[in-house]
Amino acid sequence: MMEYYSESVTPPQLRNVEEVSEVLWGGVLSYIDGLLDRGAFGKSFPETCDNGSAITCGNDKRRFYTSLQAEIRNIIVPIEEGKIPPTLAFLDFIQFCHRNVSYPIQGNYHSFYTHYHLSFDEDRGRESYSDQINRLFKSNNFAYELHTDGKIVRLITDEIARVINIPLITGDQQLDGLIRAAKEKIYDKDISVRKESLEKLWDCWERLKTISNPDKKKGIEELISNISSDLTVRSDINDEADKLSKIGNKYRIRHHETDKIEIEDTYMIDYLFVRMLSLINLLVAHNISH
Repeated sequence: MMEYYSESVTPPQLRNVEEVSEVLWGGVLSYIDGLLDRGAFGKSFPETCDNGSAITCGNDKRRFYTSLQAEIRNIIVPIEEGKIPPTLAFLDFIQFCHRNVSYPIQGNYHSFYTHYHLSFDEDRGRESYSDQINRLFKSNNFAYELHTDGKIVRLITDEIARVINIPLITGDQQLDGLIRAAKEKIYDKDISVRKESLEKLWDCWERLKTISNPDKKKGIEELISNISSDLTVRSDINDEADKLSKIGNKYRIRHHETDKIEIEDTYMIDYLFVRMLSLINLLVAHNISH
C-alpha cells in the first residue's frame, strides 16, 4: 500500500476507532460507485450486450443492490452517504463487495452501443479492492483490516499482541484448545464474539488450576510456588489470581445470571483479556510450558 508523504514522516496513529464514521462511509461509497461505473461487479452481476450475444459489457446495478439488500438486512437501499449502517452491517457490506468484485478487462469496443466487451480477473480485482479499502480504514484510524481472502480482523495494539503471541503449549489438549480459541476470538469484528474470548480464558484458568492437583486451591498454590521462593511475590501473585477468579464470578464471563455485570466496553474486554492471559502466561512458563 502506497504511503502519503505525511504518513512517512509522522508517527503512526492508533487504530482505535471501532464504529464506522460518516467520513469513512462516504469514502467507501464513493469508491464502490466508481467500481460499479467501471463494471467491476460484472462477473457476478453481468449486464450483457444488447446484440443478443450474451457478452458482458458491464454490471447490472439493480441486481447488485437487490442481492445486497437480500443478504445484509441492515443495509438500506438505495444507499446514501448520510444513512450510516451499523458497524457490523458495514463490515458485511465490505465483504459482500469483496466476494463479488473483479478487475474488468476491456476487450472489443462495440461502437454502436459505445461500450467495451469485458472479461474479468478476480484475483487482481480482490487484491486491488482490499488495498484501497484498507487505505480508507487506515486513514480513518478504523480498527479493522480486510485480508485478500475476504476475512476481516480487528486490529489490536502492539502491547496486546505481544501478550497474545507468547507461545503457550501446555501438553493438555483441552487447555491448549481453549487458549487457541480465546486468542482467535479476541480478533473478531463482533464484540459479542470478543466477549466469548473472556469466557474461554476463564475456562482456561479453571482448568489450569487442576493441572497439577484436582483440588483447585492446592493446585493454584502449587503453581504459584514454582514462580518464586520470595513469599511477597507469591502473595502478590496469589492476590491477583484471587481477584481474577472473583471478576469471573462477578461479571458476565463464566456465569449468566441476571445479577451479573455486563461488559459492553471493548477497552474493558481488552483489559481483562490481557490481565488474565498475562497471569496464565506466567504460570504456564514456570510450570508446564515446553
